Amino acid sequence: MNEIRIVPMDMDSDLKEISSWDKKYKGNPAYESIIHFILEDNQYYSLAEVIHVNNVIYQIGEDETKHTFSVKNNEDELVGFVLATVADLNTCDPFMFLQYLVIAPEHQNKGYGKQVLGELLKNPIPYFNAKPTEAFAYIHNDNFHSMKTFLDMGFDLKGMGNSCMYRAIKQMPNLELDKE
Repeated sequence: MNEIRIVPMDMDSDLKEISSWDKKYKGNPAYESIIHFILEDNQYYSLAEVIHVNNVIYQIGEDETKHTFSVKNNEDELVGFVLATVADLNTCDPFMFLQYLVIAPEHQNKGYGKQVLGELLKNPIPYFNAKPTEAFAYIHNDNFHSMKTFLDMGFDLKGMGNSCMYRAIKQMPNLELDKE
């Protein structure tokens, strides 16, 4: 299995590469599904714009940290990205919201998504400087691959009433106890 690294996104080179994905993967069903879900509210026009808005324009409150990471393989190739937030830092129950975990179509089914989730769940402190007690994500009800990935990583899926979404929820390990 290829190993991955999760690194802060280079907002020049990595964002430029993600901008090229619209042409590179045009017509690819996996990519079209990603784009449809993320851009369905017509608020954004591309993945690069989503990342840009979340990192440059969006003002972060004092009670949360928002991070964008690049996912790179051992050849230093960009294989995906993660947008995540840790919020409620001033409470005893901070949580991690995995807003987007996107793996490029040509790199899917190689275990990268599971590796990213595993790393962020096992030890979130280097990435967020916080210890969340819960992690969650929203998954579209026709995104079976993501549902399987999150279920395999120990998340529970909960339907959201009349919505076409599931909420994937996982209690985070107690990092203090895990060190013993």
